[in-house]
Amino acid sequence: MIPLGISQEGSFFVGRCTDGRGQWLCINSKCIHRILKEPHKIRRKRDCPAPSREMVQEQLFAHFSNEAKRHLVEASKSGLIVHGSHRVKKEVKQNLCVILFSTDSGTATRTQIEELYKQVQSWTFPLSSREIGRLIGRGPRSVLALQPSRRTQSLIDSLRGWVSLG
Repeated sequence: MIPLGISQEGSFFVGRCTDGRGQWLCINSKCIHRILKEPHKIRRKRDCPAPSREMVQEQLFAHFSNEAKRHLVEASKSGLIVHGSHRVKKEVKQNLCVILFSTDSGTATRTQIEELYKQVQSWTFPLSSREIGRLIGRGPRSVLALQPSRRTQSLIDSLRGWVSLG
């Protein structure tokens, strides 16, 4: 769940509201699309105008993007990531809960790894291999495999919200 709020001046933001006005949004695509379809239903003071659909989408996109990147960095620091296609191919299947591909990962690599790990869910992380490598303090990485943990689940939840916004 993520907090949504509207400031005293009427601007929309994702985060805690200081005056107690606002609401919580669950991270599934139905809730996200509902709030984008009807942004006027966001709780606010009577004299504050409703935020535009574009403003809500922009703020949510930035929030999910930042959260996914933050969780990826935390998972890397915690040693929960197997990175690089060669290491991922050698990893024991039971130790993995999700495979992440960069937007520029090769078709052959992607096909090989998806064939090896049919039971493991896979996602396309909406960043290039260079950007992913920079985040985790390595060179370009087109494939990451994550071991199960609460941090990994937080990353998946943030990715789910990010991807649902397009």
